[in-house]
Amino acid sequence: PSLLSSFLLLPSAAPPLLLVAWTLTFELYFYLVFAVLLCAVPRHRLGGVLLGWAAVIVAGRLWLAPPFSPVIDLLFNPLNLEFIAGCLIALWGPRGSKAAGPALIALGIAGGVLFLRHFGMNAPFTSIWLRVAVMGGASALVLMGAVAWEMPGITWVPRPLRRLGDASYSLYLSHLLTIGAVGLVWRHALRLMPAA
Repeated sequence: PSLLSSFLLLPSAAPPLLLVAWTLTFELYFYLVFAVLLCAVPRHRLGGVLLGWAAVIVAGRLWLAPPFSPVIDLLFNPLNLEFIAGCLIALWGPRGSKAAGPALIALGIAGGVLFLRHFGMNAPFTSIWLRVAVMGGASALVLMGAVAWEMPGITWVPRPLRRLGDASYSLYLSHLLTIGAVGLVWRHALRLMPAA
């Protein structure tokens, strides 16, 4: 791994030191572009500009020939479409109908599960387009449902669950290290146990 790329979250052909941090490179890029869009584009035109950005990503990925450099892969990676979908849901998502929430969540989960059951767990990872269509599509439905269901004043969420949600990204970034440390402790604990 490149230390410079790992610490600055720059696009790199090598994986980062913390393997799950590759997602941070995408997030940093997306938030940078989105911040510029928020400053430069009137809110009522933001949805159209996001759709245009999605079209550029699709066209660029289909037009450019692999292998892609790390920068080109970042700029035209279909995974960016998942971020754009999240923004579009925030702009245009369901409003006012709490009843739609559970239905959309169930539809997203059922769609993802049925696809994986039929095509296998590895199917979405055989193609970036398939991954975005299946996992991104299912996640978008779940997110739309959560937005509808969790409108302020409609849904009450217990404080421990809110705190867990607040910590979710920290947990994501540290889970591999934590699981590794627990595994080492467990292995040593098993060695200390008397044989049966």
